[in-house]
Amino acid sequence: MRKLKTLLIATIVSCMMLSMFSYKEVYAISLKIQALSINCGSTSQKGKTIQLVAKASGGKGTKTYKFRYKYKNKMYTLRNYSKSKSVSFKPKKTGTYQFYVYVRDKKTTISKKRTVKVVNPYTISLSTKGKYVDQNIQLSAKTTGGAGTKLFKFTYKYNGKKYTIQNYSNKKTVYFKPKYAGVYQFFVTSRDSKKKTKTTSQKVSVKIKSLSLSLKTNSKKVVIHDLVQLKASTDGGVGSKRYKFSYQYNGKTYIVRDYSSHSSLSIRLNQNGEYIFYVKVKDSRGSIKETSTKINVYTPTLKLDKFKSNFSSSLTLKKVKLSTQSHGNIGTLLTRFSYKKDGKVHIIQDFSKKQTCTFVPKKFDNYVFYAEIKDSRQKIIRKSLSVDFSPLRLRSGLTSATVGTTEKIVKDVVKGTKLSFSSNNQSICKVDSENGIIMPVSQGKAKITVTAKCGKDTVKKSFYVQVKDNPQVLVGCDISKYQGKISGKKLKDTGMDYVILRAGHGLELDTRFVENTQECQDNDLSYGVYWYSEALNVKEARGDANRLYSQLKKAGIKPGTKKFTFPIYYDLEDSKQRKLKTSEIENITKAFVKRLNELGISTKYISIYANKSWYENYLDRKYYYQTFGKRLWYARYNKPGGNPTFYWDCVQKTMHGQMWQVGNTFKDVPGVSSTYLDMDYYYK
Repeated sequence: MRKLKTLLIATIVSCMMLSMFSYKEVYAISLKIQALSINCGSTSQKGKTIQLVAKASGGKGTKTYKFRYKYKNKMYTLRNYSKSKSVSFKPKKTGTYQFYVYVRDKKTTISKKRTVKVVNPYTISLSTKGKYVDQNIQLSAKTTGGAGTKLFKFTYKYNGKKYTIQNYSNKKTVYFKPKYAGVYQFFVTSRDSKKKTKTTSQKVSVKIKSLSLSLKTNSKKVVIHDLVQLKASTDGGVGSKRYKFSYQYNGKTYIVRDYSSHSSLSIRLNQNGEYIFYVKVKDSRGSIKETSTKINVYTPTLKLDKFKSNFSSSLTLKKVKLSTQSHGNIGTLLTRFSYKKDGKVHIIQDFSKKQTCTFVPKKFDNYVFYAEIKDSRQKIIRKSLSVDFSPLRLRSGLTSATVGTTEKIVKDVVKGTKLSFSSNNQSICKVDSENGIIMPVSQGKAKITVTAKCGKDTVKKSFYVQVKDNPQVLVGCDISKYQGKISGKKLKDTGMDYVILRAGHGLELDTRFVENTQECQDNDLSYGVYWYSEALNVKEARGDANRLYSQLKKAGIKPGTKKFTFPIYYDLEDSKQRKLKTSEIENITKAFVKRLNELGISTKYISIYANKSWYENYLDRKYYYQTFGKRLWYARYNKPGGNPTFYWDCVQKTMHGQMWQVGNTFKDVPGVSSTYLDMDYYYK
């Protein structure tokens, strides 16, 4: 039994030892790539064959090999799996290549990588430019490949002898000026940082270039006594060049300078006429070339072309700059600046080379400035200009005003000034922004501001006006759809006693008429109505009346009721109606009035609107005087004072309307959406 146990233990130990031996044997024969060799090492040249050879050991069964490479992040297969251990590859581009070999047996695939940098092959080329004696020949070298910094050596061979142009340096381009004709062979050698060299050459057949000559002048047309400059230029020839200058005038030839090395000439010509200048050039072989050019010499007429100032008017006493432009002077041009005041001439800047000057006036006035020029002939030419220095002046008596009477604000101002006007209280006093007229509205005190702009000047002046009320005068305005949405309350608050509402225009109905009448009634604001006529005959005038009446019906209003206390005005001013006879216009008016009468509106509620030209030239007939009397509505803009008049020859009387349309450029009036508004006075 003990022997049996001993035998069993020995058997187990033997099996364990055998197992350990088998594991070591399997491990020892596993697949392994021993090497991936490359014939060029880590660097190769573009176009040169790279040989890859793999060496592997171990593994089970037959081993196969696959070769690939990676270039710019893309993989390419050189050869798929085969028994061959090597492959050849010829790169066409420079850059970094990563080569891979894959080895595969029955159970396993393993790989190995090698990196090769492919560069251009070391080459050199030489280009030449130029081929003439005594002229530079440019030699330029160009290399590819090679290691590190390259140095260049230039030489040439002529008549069997070799000469150095430039020893090794980093300059790739050199210049060589041959002294003799013949065949030159130029060499360039490049040497890189590894001391490798490359050499190439070019042959150039050098010739003598024919001598050529040109002559240039600073001007073909020259003022007498001015400096003439001549410049000769040559090309070709051999050796140094010498130049001879002469000229021909009135059939005679004069030598200015005999042969010398100077290729330019300066000369002053003191007589008018045509000059022919000649230049001859001679090179070291004795070759001669000649050329010529014509120059016309004349005596100019001195002219003062421009005399100007940087502004023509100013609101302030500021510096003015005066300047001139002239031509035709002989010798030095001199300029003098002056001004005339109180009959005396005052010098600002005496004769000098300066063509500009500045002046600061001490007093406001319209200054007349003079510019005078002269040259070596001492003849003086003069021009003048005026600059107006004027302040903004307001009229006197503006501190008080009465409703019903307008006043002009500005007494005078320099030409070219833009004026704007404003009132700090439009319910007391309004301002016609276009014409600068104050329109008193109600009792109180208002501040009026005038802003004047002229060029870069801005001047402001203000004054207070005390307005006195006039119970016999009402203040109003006329409204159409162009004023947008109106506010009866704001109009009333800004001093309006009434408004005249447009019902329509020609064939067009005013789209805001009904809304506007209601706004007046809601705010206890008196109103009237007008119709702008385009009628050219009786029928069209009746149409105007019908359309106006339809607007009254829509609004539910009648003259004389619901604050409709002002007349219906027939607006006569259209340019087409001016072509009609006065009798035809009268018939149109009569037809309009008659049709309204037929519709139940009395003539006492009807009147007309027109301006001075129309009243005196188209409505100067007894019918208007007898029918409408003083109910007339008269438009007269930019007319300071009280109710303006016109003259009716038909009754030999000076007339004025009961209502005066003062102007149409009253700006930013509260209660309307438009920028401008027409304003009126009504005289009871």
